[in-house]
Amino acid sequence: MATNVKISTIGARAAGGKPEPGQAAVDGMIEHWRGRFAQVLPDEPDLIVVPECCDRYPEHSKAERQEYYRFRDRQIAGYFSSVARDNGCYVTYPAVREMPDGSWRNSVELFDRDGESMGFYNKNYVVIVETTEAGILAGRQTPLFECDFGTVGCAICFDLNFDGIRQEYAESRPDLIVFPSMYHGGLMQPYWAYTCRAHLVTAVCGLPSVILSPTGVSLATTTNYFDFVSSTVNLDCQVAHLDFNWEEQPVRLLGIGVSRLG
Repeated sequence: MATNVKISTIGARAAGGKPEPGQAAVDGMIEHWRGRFAQVLPDEPDLIVVPECCDRYPEHSKAERQEYYRFRDRQIAGYFSSVARDNGCYVTYPAVREMPDGSWRNSVELFDRDGESMGFYNKNYVVIVETTEAGILAGRQTPLFECDFGTVGCAICFDLNFDGIRQEYAESRPDLIVFPSMYHGGLMQPYWAYTCRAHLVTAVCGLPSVILSPTGVSLATTTNYFDFVSSTVNLDCQVAHLDFNWEEQPVRLLGIGVSRLG
């Protein structure tokens, strides 16, 4: 039985400008994302994925950025939550957040269809300067989020280069992995999809963003003209070798609903 899920990915560039840390900066970021969400919401997606550190102003200095983050607090998270609730879809919110002990994490928060937080994934393999210059510490867990269409795992940016986290997902077998990033990842994208046997959705800041099948095949991609795309995928699928499976479902010999690798 098909488990069809409509996924939207937005590979938007970061918001421009260098506003003073304060309410104007927060309001400007919310308006930035209001415009971006408006591009995919007419497609009525089940899930929206956006890039890493989605509410950061790149032109801020380290001190300005942390001041902005502290003032921002949960305001932009609240806006993303309202998008999820008002449109009955899951929404990712990748952002840097301050912990109670004063350290920081580079995280993805997932909001459910009611706008409730399902929890956080903290980037496991931070770039060294994230720690030395911004105080961002590495996460240790790879939680799976139980959505109504299946299980979802997360990876952020440089995570894609490390086997430890990939092997954890290969064992836990999520139906879908979301990858918000500043870094594209190149051949590691299809490698992860294939070895984890999972659909992979990437949202890369200012770079091509794709939806990949569990065989690493591109099902949908953004373009140089449009940095957003929506597509329906069937998560009820299995990667299987053709040998000893020819007689399982004869209709598939006609090429209906099957992708062939190699």
